[in-house]
Amino acid sequence: MMRPHRILFALALVAAMQMPAAAQQIFGSIEETVRSLSETRPAETPKETTPVVPPELEPARVPPAAVMAAPLTVPTPLLSEFENERHADTYRDAYRILKEDNSCSRFFGGPVKATDVLNHFAEQLKPSRMVNIMVAIQMGGAYMHVRNPRTGASYRLFEQVMVNSEGPFSMAPMANAAQRQFIGHFRLNTRPARALILLHELGHLVQRPDGHWLLPNDGDNPKLSVRNTRTVESHCWKQLTSLRSIIE
Repeated sequence: MMRPHRILFALALVAAMQMPAAAQQIFGSIEETVRSLSETRPAETPKETTPVVPPELEPARVPPAAVMAAPLTVPTPLLSEFENERHADTYRDAYRILKEDNSCSRFFGGPVKATDVLNHFAEQLKPSRMVNIMVAIQMGGAYMHVRNPRTGASYRLFEQVMVNSEGPFSMAPMANAAQRQFIGHFRLNTRPARALILLHELGHLVQRPDGHWLLPNDGDNPKLSVRNTRTVESHCWKQLTSLRSIIE
């Protein structure tokens, strides 16, 4: 069953204060109103006409379930869904992380489920100029609850998914406060930081087996947003740090 909902979610970076472990300050605002999205036996062959086949020549019997079941494969990556090359790079980084069986992809339900959600989410990313340059991604409008019976993924997709064309995905850190501008433990405007932003958003879309979202809504709650980012970072740390070896 698909259930549409309405929600406004904005992910933003605050660079005004230093936090103990790292200046990790992502917050959002959420305004939500929920609204729903006999067995057939073959005719017997007369015994006298039934040929006798030596056992070694009999064809192998394959159980019906084995015939019908096909191994799940990771969805292929998107090729040309992006208007902005930096957004495309960030998507490719996230896809490379999630397509492998590792602690990060397992957090999001495994490679098949994780890349399924990522692809559908990334298809919606559109650059947009926003008043607040510290907003990274904003999702809003109605959202649809999707269940994919093939992959087993359960997630929501928003009507609008906007990436700030002048926000943390695109701009360089401000010179007077660069040392305090971090996403988790990663400096603003680096590949790990941008991938972490995308994975944070993915966590708000994926539904857990108990019906709750993988990451709880953290609008108007900076501390919860920081905690959510730390949760993603803790599961994806090794994969995110590997992006540091890639030229920015």
